[in-house]
Amino acid sequence: MIENAKVVDVFGRELYFTRQGRMGVELSWLDNDRLISKKVVDRQKQSLMPCITPKGDGMVLVFGELEGLVSPYDACIFNANGSVRVHLIPPKLISEEFKEYEIKVGKIESQKNIRFLWPYYFKKDGHDFLVIAVGFNNDWYEIRELNPNTGKFGQCFGATKQ
Repeated sequence: MIENAKVVDVFGRELYFTRQGRMGVELSWLDNDRLISKKVVDRQKQSLMPCITPKGDGMVLVFGELEGLVSPYDACIFNANGSVRVHLIPPKLISEEFKEYEIKVGKIESQKNIRFLWPYYFKKDGHDFLVIAVGFNNDWYEIRELNPNTGKFGQCFGATKQ
């Protein structure tokens, strides 16, 4: 189980969190009294965005580039012990906004700028959903439900402009 999760921001401030973290350059937590740490490679140009899974047994993390880890899309779900549970791969985007963009620029061009932005909890109809923002067309993002065990994507809660 993840305990004492904290992000260190670019100013060196330690920001503790219990579910949804803030942007930072370093992340750490305890698992069975063992310290787990994840750091970006370049503190001047990169950041990370964490979110604890609903059961507290993992961490969803979107990052620039992490020390000691190569991930094709810079997003993973980690187990509480720090091992990689799954490398996330962007889903096929399904929002009306993305479909309109794809028609406008073509299928190949529309795929070029798809990237993960941040994980968070989204409240709808009294329920909390673990979601991840998937960016496209520079300043748009689609909000997709994320299964924290498999890394599979569920329903789309819409798209919006940043």
